[in-house]
Parts: sequence; C-alpha cells; structure tokens
Amino acid sequence: MDTFCPLGPAVVFKEAFGAPNDKNIKCSVNGSVKQNSNTNDLVHSVESLIQYISHMLTLLPGDVILTGTPSGVGFYCNPQQFLTPGDVIESEISGIGKLVTYVV
Repeated sequence: MDTFCPLGPAVVFKEAFGAPNDKNIKCSVNGSVKQNSNTNDLVHSVESLIQYISHMLTLLPGDVILTGTPSGVGFYCNPQQFLTPGDVIESEISGIGKLVTYVV
C-alpha cells in the first residue's frame, strides 16, 4: 500500500535520541488525543525486543523496529472509530518530534 506506515520526513539516530526508555508517545486524530503512553509501558522493553529480533535476523544500521500501538485503538472504542478521508493524524515521540499524516 502506497501510504502505509509513514516514517518521515527524518530519522533520529540513537546517539541523538538517547536511551529508548521513558519516552512519551502520543497520537491525536483531528486534535483529539487518542493514545497517550510511554515506552516504559511496552509489554517488552526495547532492549528485549532488539535482543529477541536479533536472534532471528541480522539487524543492520538504518533498520526500523515497530513496537505496536498503545491502548486507544479506535476498533476497541464504543462505538468503534475509524479514520476517514480528511482526518489529520499527529504522532509524537519525545526526543524525535511530530509526524503529521493526512488521510486521503
């Protein structure tokens, strides 16, 4: 899918990002906060994910590991909420910045 998994416009290297622990994660849709969490709340720590993945494949510089999503996914809301054309998604991670995505 052409617009699946946007990851830009820049990547922050680990030296600038620092330790992956205790980083705030927030996602808003049309200005309404839908997810607000912290990397300390992940089921598995970033370190343990890297260790586990590296036993199955070779991680190379520039590889990106996606950790999943915090609670607040629209499918589990009552009523369910889904993205529609025109929605604006703002995803933030402390130490990295904000990514704004427009749903088309």
